[in-house]
Amino acid sequence: MYDIETIRQMNKDAGQNAMDQGLEPLKFNSVDMNNLKGGDITPIRSIPDLGDSVPNGWSRFDLGKIKDKFTYSSKIYKGDAQGQGAFFVDQGFGSENEPAMTIPQFIKSLSEIWNINKRLGFGIVETGQFQVKIGVFEKMKKTMNFKVIFKKT
Repeated sequence: MYDIETIRQMNKDAGQNAMDQGLEPLKFNSVDMNNLKGGDITPIRSIPDLGDSVPNGWSRFDLGKIKDKFTYSSKIYKGDAQGQGAFFVDQGFGSENEPAMTIPQFIKSLSEIWNINKRLGFGIVETGQFQVKIGVFEKMKKTMNFKVIFKKT
């Protein structure tokens, strides 16, 4: 099992790599969601490892605020390192009675959040030896700055 310092360093390295490569959260579309519901897990294999980075133009979505809307709410980690919450997901061999979500439980949760907001993105925000935490991201709203010029009349 990794110690906490190893996990922190791995996530720092992943964050730097994500910034160097310009990685952004993965947004799912209706085809992805249909594939996932049909048992094809290919779409979730593309979730990028963002580590401790938050890409430009994105912010973390506060998953903790809507935690109770999920079937597997007890498996949503409410206080990750950035305080925004994350899906706590097993990397493949866990069982349904363990603290982390199984892949089918995660797919169910993805479907539930996708039905709430289809514009959200997803990225791995922490990697452990057997589980990952998948954070939720939202595009920041662009604001327009206008310069007002008054003429003397």
